[in-house]
This record gives sequence, C-alpha cells and structure tokens, in this order.
Amino acid sequence: MLIRGAWNNLIKAETYGYSWEAYQSYDSMYDQIYHIQKSNKAYEKDTTAIGSGPLHQKPEGGDIREVDPAEGWTVYGRNWEWAKMVKVTKEIAEDAIRLKNFLKSMVPDWTNDVEETKEEFFANAFNYGGYTAGHEMFDASIPGGALDDPSGDLIYDSKPLFTLEGNERTTKGGGTYYNAIAESFSKSALQDAYTLATLTNAVKENDTKRRQVVDTVYASPALMWDIREILDSPDAPETANRAKNTAYQLVKYIENPYLTNTTQWTLLKAKDKGLIALMREIPEFDMWEDKKKKCYMMSVYTRFGIMVKDWRKMVSSNASTSA
Repeated sequence: MLIRGAWNNLIKAETYGYSWEAYQSYDSMYDQIYHIQKSNKAYEKDTTAIGSGPLHQKPEGGDIREVDPAEGWTVYGRNWEWAKMVKVTKEIAEDAIRLKNFLKSMVPDWTNDVEETKEEFFANAFNYGGYTAGHEMFDASIPGGALDDPSGDLIYDSKPLFTLEGNERTTKGGGTYYNAIAESFSKSALQDAYTLATLTNAVKENDTKRRQVVDTVYASPALMWDIREILDSPDAPETANRAKNTAYQLVKYIENPYLTNTTQWTLLKAKDKGLIALMREIPEFDMWEDKKKKCYMMSVYTRFGIMVKDWRKMVSSNASTSA
C-alpha cells in the first residue's frame, strides 16, 4: 500500500497499520483459483509457440528428422484502473486525533473494498465466460491507440472462454473442441467434465496429446450440498448397496458467493497459468486539500486485470450464454 498527499508521518504510519491489519484478516478466494502474476505495464502480451511435437526415432547412422515449430496465438491482458473518492471535512482533517479515529474506522473498510472488488472482477470471468458475444472484461484494448486487442470481447482465439458443442473453437492444428456442457451437478456430469478436461481437450495447439490434470470444482454456495454429497461420501450416494463412490475426494470444492449463476459449476486446475490475475499496482491512498470547497478529499486507487492464456483445463457446466 502507498500513501501520498497531505499526511504527516504519524498518520501515514497509522493508515498503513490499519490497512495491513485488514489485508491480513481478509480470506481471499480468487488467489485459490487464479495464477497470480505481478505486472509492471499497462498490458501484458504473450505469443506462444506451438512446439514441434514429440521426438522421432532416429535410425542408426541416419539423419535426424527436421521439424519446424510454429507460432501460436498472441494473447493480451489489460490492467484496469479502479478507484473511489470521499470528502473529509476540514475540521476532521486538521484535528490529528479526529483524523486518526476517522482513518481507523474507514481505512480497513476501504482495504476490504479493494479485495472485494477483486473478488467480484475475477469471479466475473466465470459469470461472463460463456457469453457467446463475449464481454468487455476480456477486451484488453486500451483507448487512445495504445493497444487494439483483435479478439475484442472474446478471448485470444475469438471464442468465449467456455464454448458449447456447436460453437467449437478451432486450434492451429485444425482440431475442433468445446469446454462447456449443460448438465446439473451429478456424478455422471462430473465424469463427463472430467473426460473432456483430461482426455478430449488434453491436446496442444497442434493437436498432439498432452497430460492434463484437474483438481477443483468451483461453484456458488448454492450447489454446496449437491457437490459435498458426491465429493465427500465414501459410499456412492445414489445407490442403496453402499457401492464405492469413485468420485470420493477426486477433486476439492471451492465456493464463491460472487458466482452469480447458482446452477453453474466449473471443473478446473486451480492456479494454472492459463488463467492469470495480473497485479499491476497495490492500493494507493491519497489525500489533498480542495481550497475552493474548504475541505479535504481522500481517494484509493489500484490497478489489476486478467489474462486468459489457455482454456483447456477448464470445463464449465450451465454457464450463462448471454446477459
């Protein structure tokens, strides 16, 4: 956290302490799902290489087969600006005791507001990830010509983050794939999603196979009872003969109340580098005098954003396809 403006050293120290205490007590959820990456630019750019596939057996005395790597997709991630401001009366601002008490009550709330803004923003990738027309949160374009993201409101391959069968995405190798289904959470639905993530979609951009694992079901608390019954029951809950539950502890469950679709659930690999939370700037508190209004203004400002580099280790069910 940074503190700027008309603050004496005592107030700076007090404000930092209030904010730090609030950060330590905040139990965040987004960092359990996203890979966190520090960023020092307005946007991040990454162009992936497809690779050249597995090695070929070399005949004794023969030549090594020559292969050519190819360029994959260019991926962009934008750091968005977030801020708010309040008025502080001149009487409070110029009274060290009253200002200290004011900050003690307000700064922890603002610190939590920063974290809650992150929670909602990063959950929205799942809330809006199935929109067939995309959503502006995926558009890394920066006004003024600094960056024009060619995929617009969609992710790097000009498809939604979650695509249903019939709206498949095409890889550079020519294969077609989808990573969204429309099934209520059940053992059989979990099996369908697991097969998609670990077998069908376990391919590189040139369609050669790769190993993929998933470890998390991510959903609204509204689905907690259904999910817990299947993941936490040693016996198959749908049978009467106490058959073994093959889904028992297969993956963990993380719930998030910021997931607005109460029937949507997503099977994924947590903290995978395909889904990145960009952290550009830590919260900055500022205070200055508005001489015209005879008061002080106080603001908080931060920057963070999102970058989607891979869809393969995510399968979402019942994702909303429009607003």
